[in-house]
Amino acid sequence: MNQWQPYLIAIVIGLLVGIEREKSNSTHSSQHAMGVRTFLLISLLGVMAGGFESLWLSATLTAFALALILVSYFNQTHAQGVNVDRGLTTEFAAGIVFCLSYTAHQSPALSAIIGPVVAMILFSKSSLHRFTHAIKPLELKSALLLLLGGVVVVNLAPDHAIDPWKIFNPRKFGFLVITLGTLEFSSYVLSKLLGRKKGSLVVGFLGGLVSSTAVLLSSARQSAKQPKTWRIHLGAALAAKLAAFIELFLIVALISPSLLKNLVWPLSAALAFGLISLVVVTWKKEAASANINLKSPLDWKGVFRLSFILGGILAAISIAKYWLGDSGTFAISFLTGLFELHGVSLANSTMQKQGFLTAEVASLSILLAVIASLLSKIGISWVISRGIFSRALTGIFLSMIAIIVLVGWLTL
Repeated sequence: MNQWQPYLIAIVIGLLVGIEREKSNSTHSSQHAMGVRTFLLISLLGVMAGGFESLWLSATLTAFALALILVSYFNQTHAQGVNVDRGLTTEFAAGIVFCLSYTAHQSPALSAIIGPVVAMILFSKSSLHRFTHAIKPLELKSALLLLLGGVVVVNLAPDHAIDPWKIFNPRKFGFLVITLGTLEFSSYVLSKLLGRKKGSLVVGFLGGLVSSTAVLLSSARQSAKQPKTWRIHLGAALAAKLAAFIELFLIVALISPSLLKNLVWPLSAALAFGLISLVVVTWKKEAASANINLKSPLDWKGVFRLSFILGGILAAISIAKYWLGDSGTFAISFLTGLFELHGVSLANSTMQKQGFLTAEVASLSILLAVIASLLSKIGISWVISRGIFSRALTGIFLSMIAIIVLVGWLTL
């Protein structure tokens, strides 16, 4: 079977890419372009060249395949006229199919992965063109800066604690900042691609990865303006809070996986109740759509501001732990959770990972921060919208707090 595996992989790659090229060329009435049969033959030629032990024979077959591709290009150009710019997509695809088939002997897994990816890229022509025309220079700049930041963090940031208390590790801290920035940028892109089609729930959830408070503010304002559509806006606010819970899971798992074991039951129970409430609230569909305003595309000032906030929280918890013991840690975590849930979760996870906090103290501190975050959302909703939106949100969030307290008390 192993000796036949490269040939099967080559045939599948040639078939996938050939079908797409033939369908694309038939759409543009290109009768002389390479189709599925030609791509199958090229793939077989490539896998045969890769299987020969003779270097000269492999080089001859490679040159022959390249000549065939060049002849096909010139024939197609001559058939359509000299002044027609038909591009080189088909020829590039043929060259890639030959190379993947050639390497199927040495790296069958790599060929089996890249082949379907090439076919997907070709099949996604219209979507990629729409995305290219829709993307803005600022969005592209943000993506490049995010990539550059990741490269700098991985290659230049030292991977050891640089402070006397052995808390601050630049590389781990950089990874978290890049992770938060990636989540924000990804949420913006996905909300732009899917938000209008999927509705307020998707926009609310994706916006919650950026800032659940921002989504709540927007939803509360819209609910105050359009009281009849309170279900849609409440659904967006709930989806944003559920996304914040998921992001909290991600942060804790990234820093201290062992700590996640203490938090999984109370937070999962509250998350499940919130999800059930979301289904109940949004069961009745309304004609209007929620207008959630999200920042775009990546607020680097906010990311760096968050990094300073995280550092301040970490220092405050360290000082409180040193002077006041566990009670000081609990107080700082609760007060900070009113404004910044993920920052205090990051700080407590880091302290526990470094051995400055026990798992029980860190877990209770994070749960207190979650409770404080829910209470602050209730207060914000009543300040902006004193109606059924606020009453329903208060009932759901108070129930989630009760679940966290009960399950946390039973498990911790």
